[in-house]
Amino acid sequence: MDRHGFQKLIAEIGLGNAGLVVSLDASRLARNNRDWHQLLELCSVFGVLIADGERLYDPRAYHDRLLLGLSGIMSEAELHQLRMRLHQGERQKAARGELRLPLPAGLAYDRAGTIVLNPDEEVRARLHLVFAKFRELQSARRVMRYLDRNGLSLPVRPLLGPSPHEIVWRAPDSARVLSVLQNPAYAGAYVYGRRQKDPSRCRPGSLTGTVKVAIGDWAVCLHAAHPGYISWEEFMANQGRLADNVFRYEAGHSGVPRKGVALLQGIAICGRCGTAHEHALHGPECRLSGLLLPLGSGPARQCTVSGSPGLGG
Repeated sequence: MDRHGFQKLIAEIGLGNAGLVVSLDASRLARNNRDWHQLLELCSVFGVLIADGERLYDPRAYHDRLLLGLSGIMSEAELHQLRMRLHQGERQKAARGELRLPLPAGLAYDRAGTIVLNPDEEVRARLHLVFAKFRELQSARRVMRYLDRNGLSLPVRPLLGPSPHEIVWRAPDSARVLSVLQNPAYAGAYVYGRRQKDPSRCRPGSLTGTVKVAIGDWAVCLHAAHPGYISWEEFMANQGRLADNVFRYEAGHSGVPRKGVALLQGIAICGRCGTAHEHALHGPECRLSGLLLPLGSGPARQCTVSGSPGLGG
């Protein structure tokens, strides 16, 4: 989050419009050592004094600069300790299943604070339909297309803004269907630590980014902690199916079955270059043309084999 007040202070010092910076505690002016030392350097260059409840500091003087530097280091260390203690307390509370976490649209808190199924029958019916169609179609994208063809929306609980967050209905897309299928709360599990911070994933205007954590690495996972829409076994089977739907034969993923008569889609290996090949399908009925093309790019792309439609089996 941008600190507009601190940025304005830095700008005024740099423009020479300030001669004294006053605060209750000088070390609290900045949130980290980078900002703190930037402030000290600018005050030293432009001859700006710093004052707090104890004394007056001149950043150009060696001893004052040393005291200010040590104050900033101790302040950042104190902040780190506070964050660590808060995080440990939060994790211990989550391990007991007592930490109140945001819930998806299909679940809600009752007056006693217990997690229950959403009392809205339409919401429950729509989520049961999503899981039933995934059992039948075995593909999140096909479920999305089914919902879209039939004009069926998905319930969503936006987590932005003040609580309580009301349910809204949104047009189905792949991301929303996947969020339903990949949420362990719908399997009755209380989970903490599904995502972790990753600074390399920061978006513009945000200080932190997050990445998904593998199921086996979740910090807390309590099975049968509350009512759900599916069993934990079905949830794990769904995750395996979704992972297998990603076409990556070298990783053991066969991909989603597609149209056409090809039997060796992505499995046939070129005896010349050792690259997995795919059958080229053409026409509205996806008829096999008999052409084998290497998957990927590079020199192996020149290994092309043409044949008859019989290659499809």
